[in-house]
Amino acid sequence: MFEQALEKLVRARIPGVFVPTLEEDRVLKAVRAAIKNLLVQRVATPEKVRLFRWSRVSGWVETLKKGDSPDMWVWDSVPWDRYDSDLTSTLRALRSEEIGQGQWDFVSILDAGTELSGPENVVAVRMLREILAETRSDGVARTIILVGADFDLPETLRADCRVLPFEIPDTASLGEILGTRISALKNSYPEIVFDSTQIENFIRACLGLSAGEALHLLSLSIVTHRAFDDRAVELALKEKKALVKSSALEYRTPRLGMDDVAGLENVKEWIRGCDKLWKNRETAKQRGCSIPSGLLLIGIQGCGKSLTAEVLAGHWGLPLLVFDVGSLFGSLLGQTEGAFRKVKEILNACKPCVAFIDEIEKSFGGQGDLDGGTTGRVNASFLSWLQEKPEEIFVVASANDIGKFVESPEIIRAGRFDQIFFVDLPDEKARAEVLAIKFRQRGYRANDPVIKKCIAEGANVSAGYSPAELEACVKSVINRAFNEGVEVPRAAWLLEAIARRVPLSRTMSEKLESLRGWVRDGRAEAASLAVIGQNGKPAERRSPKADGGGFPVLR
Repeated sequence: MFEQALEKLVRARIPGVFVPTLEEDRVLKAVRAAIKNLLVQRVATPEKVRLFRWSRVSGWVETLKKGDSPDMWVWDSVPWDRYDSDLTSTLRALRSEEIGQGQWDFVSILDAGTELSGPENVVAVRMLREILAETRSDGVARTIILVGADFDLPETLRADCRVLPFEIPDTASLGEILGTRISALKNSYPEIVFDSTQIENFIRACLGLSAGEALHLLSLSIVTHRAFDDRAVELALKEKKALVKSSALEYRTPRLGMDDVAGLENVKEWIRGCDKLWKNRETAKQRGCSIPSGLLLIGIQGCGKSLTAEVLAGHWGLPLLVFDVGSLFGSLLGQTEGAFRKVKEILNACKPCVAFIDEIEKSFGGQGDLDGGTTGRVNASFLSWLQEKPEEIFVVASANDIGKFVESPEIIRAGRFDQIFFVDLPDEKARAEVLAIKFRQRGYRANDPVIKKCIAEGANVSAGYSPAELEACVKSVINRAFNEGVEVPRAAWLLEAIARRVPLSRTMSEKLESLRGWVRDGRAEAASLAVIGQNGKPAERRSPKADGGGFPVLR
């Protein structure tokens, strides 16, 4: 809990605390609660406590008036007589503020990221650094709390200022916040029908959002539908996708199952072998079991790696959050670390969930020494998170360029992924399954004689084609059938479409052979029963077996 963590920092006389969040009201409420708790526990026994609040538009001083019991203690707020809209002037006034015996000051500086970023604010940063150093060395009873949008704290402030994340509300906290608002709405609007059976679903749909965002969705749903029912849940999920996407994550509700992906028999078997462990995590952990928490898929583009992540999430009934690592390094200088902290907060709030990291090797891109060390710090933080993340966050990662793993093997060290699979091009049987699935998804019956002929002949002539390329060919012939006024596309058209397309396996043959070498060398397991040998020719078909530890491992 934030309050307990803040109490520890105050007791340790840490002079500065940075809270990266925009939820100012919740932070200030938590700060007041932490201060009262410290006084109740007699950890701090000042006769007078002052809580300063500064922003560019206002400044206030809150004092705590004690009653007969802690429940009767109240905060009294008055304008700060030494307030200035310029932060440097305010800090200068704060520096000269006398702190008497038996007095403790807490100073909240709002919009800290804006006020302490950029060359125009170097004087304010220097002034704050000196105040923090004086507070630490002189033992002054003062704690400075920086609140605002996440940013890279200046290096000069890090020695005396700790970053204290303000967690996105979990299920219990969100339930309390939304429950209070729903009760108030019931009393204010008795004509609105509230379906109590949907409250839990609505809370689950809002996981990963801030308290303010969740409350806004609740109000929007009631205004839109004049009721609180299953439509509120649908609206929350729809709006959540837009809200979460702005933080390098994309929220998806999986709609595919095992039957919607062709081939990959060994991956499917591995997933099924983990079902009992994953769905009974607490019982399994009590019996000393290790819970599977990560899967790495390597292979060329278009072979179904991202599709596998959605299938796994749908199979386990979990939300899927797509993590675009590349967008972190595309952030403005000074925002990368903050963006990654935000991603971790959302994933932690949404657990249990599946996080899909596409092209994970790109996490080792960046500007090297040209970005002030940001890339190195984020890489280290990213690898630590992969190792130490909660078990309820299952990571599926994909990679196209294994050369990065040779340069940086720490990403695939033991403990970060439970299994590494190589997703190869489909064999003829799998290609037939791909064509059948793609025709079925577009309303055609696979047992229709004409479609059946398309599938058989198309699978026979499309060796070296990826599922994505086969799907493009199916789209092409269906469009042609529509343009020519024919209900069912002809097999000859599909053969023409396949012949016109140059598969990626031809243009990237060397890279593909290098990837297959990982299977032959025993560094990865084949995702399909068909194991492709040298020159792309099928070598054998084999099935997965389970090792003694209960994890399905290919031999």
